[in-house]
Amino acid sequence: RDEIDALAADGISGTMLQELTARIRELDGKLAEVEKVAELVRAYRHDLKEHFDALEGKKGRLEAARKEHAEAEERAALLKRDYDAEKLSRLRAVDALEKEQKEIASDLRWMEKQLQENSLYREMVERHEATEVEPTQERLQELWSRVSTLEQQAGGVVDTIRGAQDLLYRDIAPSNSLKLAVRSGSDRANVLYAAQDLKAFMGEGKIEQFKEEVANLFGLTVNQLAKQTENLLEARQEVGKVVGRIREMLRDLEGISVIDSIDLRTQESSNPVLSKLEQLQRLNEEHALSMEKHLFNFDKPRRAGYSEALKIIKELRKELAATNRRELLLDDTYELEIRASENGNDTGWQVSLDEVGSNGTDVMIKAIVNIAMLAIALGRRRGQREERRTYFHCILDEIGVLHPTYLKELMAFANEKGIRFLNGAPNRQLVGSFKRIYILTNSRQQTTLKPLLSRQSA
Repeated sequence: RDEIDALAADGISGTMLQELTARIRELDGKLAEVEKVAELVRAYRHDLKEHFDALEGKKGRLEAARKEHAEAEERAALLKRDYDAEKLSRLRAVDALEKEQKEIASDLRWMEKQLQENSLYREMVERHEATEVEPTQERLQELWSRVSTLEQQAGGVVDTIRGAQDLLYRDIAPSNSLKLAVRSGSDRANVLYAAQDLKAFMGEGKIEQFKEEVANLFGLTVNQLAKQTENLLEARQEVGKVVGRIREMLRDLEGISVIDSIDLRTQESSNPVLSKLEQLQRLNEEHALSMEKHLFNFDKPRRAGYSEALKIIKELRKELAATNRRELLLDDTYELEIRASENGNDTGWQVSLDEVGSNGTDVMIKAIVNIAMLAIALGRRRGQREERRTYFHCILDEIGVLHPTYLKELMAFANEKGIRFLNGAPNRQLVGSFKRIYILTNSRQQTTLKPLLSRQSA
C-alpha cells in the first residue's frame, strides 16, 4: 500500500498500475503455455531429424532394393528357363543313347546266339583251342629288328618332310591365292597326306600358272594406275588453265571499291598417295612394267624396276589404309591459294577463303571469285561485249553482312558478266536494286508465284 501511495504521489495512477500488473500476469501465463509448447517443438524437431528426414532416403533404398529384387527374379527366371531347356535337351540325349545302347546289346546277343548255332564257327574255335604253337624267338627278333630299322628310317624321312613343309606353310595362310590346302596337323598321317597334295600340286604345273596370272595382274594393275594417274594429272593441268582464266578476269575489279585486287594460284599437292602414284607412273614409263613379264625372273637386270614397283605398291597400300580413303579426287592433286588486297592490306597467300579478311570481306571475295568462276563456266570472256546478251541467274545467299553500297557494287560486277542475282530475302534498303520482286506461297504442296513489284528500265 505504501508503494502504491508513493507512486501515486509521483503522479502514477493506481488504476494504471493495476492494469499493468494484470497484463503482466496474463503474459506470464502465456509464457508458461509457450514453454509447454516449446517442449513439444523440441521433441518434434528431434523426431523430424531422427526419423522423418531419413524417411526419403529409406524410401529410396527400399525402392532400389525392390528394383534389384525384381531384376534378380527376372534373371533367375531366365536362368531357370535356360536350365530347364538344357535339362530337357540332355534328358532327350540320354534317352536316345540308352535306346541305342539297348539296341546294340540286343544285336550283340543275337549275333552271339547265331555264332553259337553255326557249326563252322564252333569248328574254328575248337581248332584254335587245340593248336599248340611253338615259340620261334629268333625269327621274331629278326623281324622285329627289321621293322624297328624301317620305322626309324621312315621317321627320319617324315621329319625331313615335316621340316620342309613347316618352312613352306609358314608363309602360306589357310585361305591363299594358290588355293593350296594347308597341313592341318604335324603328325605323320597329316605330313604324308600334305606331301601327296604338294606332289599333285607341282605335277599339275600350278606354280607356273599362278606366276603367269600374277605377272599379268601386276602388269594390268600398274598400267591402270599409271593411266589413271596420267588422266588425273592432265585434269590438274586443265584446272590450272581454268584458274589462269579466272585470274585474267579478276584483274579488272573496276567498280569494286573495297577490294583492290584478288589473285589465285595452284600449288602442287603434298598428298602422299598422289606422290606414290607419280613415282609408279615414272617407273612404268622407264621400265615398261606393264608390257614385259620379268616379275619372277630374278636373274634379269630388269628385275630392279619390278622390285621398286612392288615396294611403291606396298607403301601405297599403307598410305591408303592410314588415310582410310578408297579413291583419289581431283581436289587432292593440287592446293588452291588465294591472295587479296583490301584497302591496301595484303592478306598474303591463303589456302582458304575464310582466312582472307573480315567477315564482310570474306563474303565479298567469295562472291567475286564465284562470279568469275561462273562466268568462265558460262563461256564469258574478259571485256566481252554483246548487243543482245543472254543473262544467267544465280542464288545470292549469306549477304546480310555486306553494306548496301558493296552489295550494289557486287551486283553491278555480276551484271557486267551477264549474271543476275536471285535473292530470297533482300534487304529492305535494296528493294529498288531489284527489277522484279515476287511473292511465293505454298498450298497443298504446290508453290504459287505472283509478281509483287516490277520496275521497267528507263
